[in-house]
Amino acid sequence: MCGSWRLFTHLLTVVRIQVLASARLMVAWQLIGIPIGVYDMCHSLRQCDFYGIDSLKARETVALGRELLGGNGILTDFHVAKAFCDLEPTYTGEGTYDINTLVTGKEITGISSFKVAALTQQSRL
Repeated sequence: MCGSWRLFTHLLTVVRIQVLASARLMVAWQLIGIPIGVYDMCHSLRQCDFYGIDSLKARETVALGRELLGGNGILTDFHVAKAFCDLEPTYTGEGTYDINTLVTGKEITGISSFKVAALTQQSRL
C-alpha cells in the first residue's frame, strides 16, 4: 500500500507540473494574443467604415450599366445582372440607404420626415 501511495503522489506531482507549465505558456501567449486581437478588431472596424460609400457607388454604377444595356441588362450573358445580384445584398445588408438618410435628417434638424401610423383597431386594408 505504501508503494502504490508513493506512485500515486508521484504521478499527481507530475500532472501538477504539466498543468502549471501549460498554464504558464498560456499566460505568456496571452500577452501577445490580446494586442494582436485588438489590432485585428480595430483593422476590421476601420474596413467596415469604408464599405458603406463603396457599396452605394458600386450599386449606382451597376444600375447605370443595367440601364445602358436596356433589356439585355437583366440577361446573364452580359454579366451586368450577375454584378447587380452580387452587390444588392451588400447594399441591403447595410440598411436601406433612403431610410437611413431620413433618420439622419431627423436627428440633425429635429423635424421628422415621416409620420408614425396611429395605433387603431381598424384594418387599413
